[in-house]
Amino acid sequence: IDTSHFLTAAHCVRSEDGETRELSKIKLATKSEQPIEVDIHARYGSPPRIDRDYDVAIVTFKPNTDRPFAVISRISLRLGDWVTPVGFGPATRLGFNPSPRKRLGKNQISEFVGTKIFIENHSNRKMNDHVLLGPGDSGSGWFDSRRELVAVGSSGNTTESQAVLINDPPIREFIREVLNRPEGLP
Repeated sequence: IDTSHFLTAAHCVRSEDGETRELSKIKLATKSEQPIEVDIHARYGSPPRIDRDYDVAIVTFKPNTDRPFAVISRISLRLGDWVTPVGFGPATRLGFNPSPRKRLGKNQISEFVGTKIFIENHSNRKMNDHVLLGPGDSGSGWFDSRRELVAVGSSGNTTESQAVLINDPPIREFIREVLNRPEGLP
């Protein structure tokens, strides 16, 4: 979301026992860059009481001006609008691949619940250009028709996927707080 901050799913950076993963175990794609810090939305919680409405985290790396970043959309979405989820996980319609692949497709918004946005995966009929999300896609973004970021933190099953709508006020405030924090302060 800028040259050093990466928005992702909280469950991608927090282990199942509720601890934030060691910084050395968090990677920037296939590069060997190490993160400086991880911020998880305070309302996400810890197992067994996690709240998927706040399944967002920001991972901070050293700034790199050559790094492209996504613009966060300020447009309000409606039911039926099309979004483009992007996946980088090892899951495919036919199973798992040993190496992750980028996938993207267009899906229509079917529901809003709390801070979450839902799409149908259309796995029970011809896929056309729809994307079926799966394990490993969690930290990926969803984009609106203007190619601006609208959601992050995918999870789901064979019939629907959900993500956290980042324009929702408590999510947007979390992002604003992390990005506006004075340099060097935790």
